[in-house]
Amino acid sequence: MKMNDHMKLQIRTMLVSVGTFRNGLKMSALKDDGKIDRYEEKILKKAEKASAKYTKALKKLIGEE
Repeated sequence: MKMNDHMKLQIRTMLVSVGTFRNGLKMSALKDDGKIDRYEEKILKKAEKASAKYTKALKKLIGEE
């Protein structure tokens, strides 16, 4: 069965949003003092791991795994 094109578009939009979130989070970590400290790095790694897992699941839904 073929996925509804509107649903596929929403998933693709979410994939772009996840990428924007990753970049924004890194930029935010740098914004206050121009460097990423150990705590910020820890948070970035956890967020990257979670977003990668989410991205993989979304791609699987639309057959781009």
